Amino acid sequence: MAGDAAADAPARAGAETPPAGRRAARDHPSPVPLSTLIQASHRLTARDLYLAQLLSEHRTLTTAQIAALLFHHPTTARNRLCQLREFGFLDRFRHTMPNGTQAVCWVPGLLAARYAALAAGRAAPTPRAVRLQQDQIVASPNLNHQLGVNQFFTDLIHHTRTHPETRLVRWWSAERTAAAFAGRIHPDGHGVWRVGADLAQPVGQDGRQDAGQAFERHDTRHDTCHDSDRRDPPDPDRHPGGVTVGFWLEHDMGSMSVPRVVAKLKAYQRLQSTGGPAFPVLIWVPHGQRERNMLRALTDEPTGEEVAAATGVHRGGHGEPAGMVWLPATAAAMPATHPERVRVHLAALPSDPIPPQS
Repeated sequence: MAGDAAADAPARAGAETPPAGRRAARDHPSPVPLSTLIQASHRLTARDLYLAQLLSEHRTLTTAQIAALLFHHPTTARNRLCQLREFGFLDRFRHTMPNGTQAVCWVPGLLAARYAALAAGRAAPTPRAVRLQQDQIVASPNLNHQLGVNQFFTDLIHHTRTHPETRLVRWWSAERTAAAFAGRIHPDGHGVWRVGADLAQPVGQDGRQDAGQAFERHDTRHDTCHDSDRRDPPDPDRHPGGVTVGFWLEHDMGSMSVPRVVAKLKAYQRLQSTGGPAFPVLIWVPHGQRERNMLRALTDEPTGEEVAAATGVHRGGHGEPAGMVWLPATAAAMPATHPERVRVHLAALPSDPIPPQS
């Protein structure tokens, strides 16, 4: 073509020679995003498709979260994510986190959005709808909160990759949970945590298990356990049938008043009183003073006697959510010297039994 001939022609006398980098970029143009799943099918793995479903339900994940969920090494994760972006499967944006650091956040591109919708039996979104959803995520005032919620579940799944006796067998978004219970409750997320036997038994409406079991586990030679995990974790030998705990997550960032957070327990109490599941409410707070205020309010809340609630701190090195970080509100009401006023593992919290297809 004429354009190609001009690009390959020697520079004319007096003309500026393009820098080497610009010449390379011109000789090797950026890949053109693909427009159909058929075009991309030979380049997509089961892990890529699973990531599309995660992003579709949970809106956005950072590079670090995706690496912890699905990859052995952060560099491998970054390389693969960039490849997926090159042909339009994913897209990304930079976001300043509350601590001032920069994070790269990933969202479904056109192909990932098409796959997630069609796999779920929904109509495929238009390119315009995908761009609008991406911009809504970027502009959302709740973005830091969403990333915090996703970090909670990411930490649980990452824990399973180094602790094969554990598994997160359900991770539902706020929207999915509210829809499943007809809008009667509005937690930030819902999960089912399992320790011990019968880890392969599916839990959930679709029976789909989570990333901690869907892909290879981490090579643990370079991994370290948090101190809280060394303190008498649940032992499958002591629980031959396994331990399964359903929970509701309330991820607190300190922006909502303590009374307003505690008032949400009333909705869980109403659900329980009409035959709904009695799962513990996990209130994941940003610092110790906030936790103390929350526990005082929970002690004064009559609903707290019927709904199991526990608090934990998600900043300042207080441990990961699978560990011995949860202080039940009933224990917090006891004197400081009482032997039962202790923090417990997630698997030690009280929970209704969970039917295999609940």
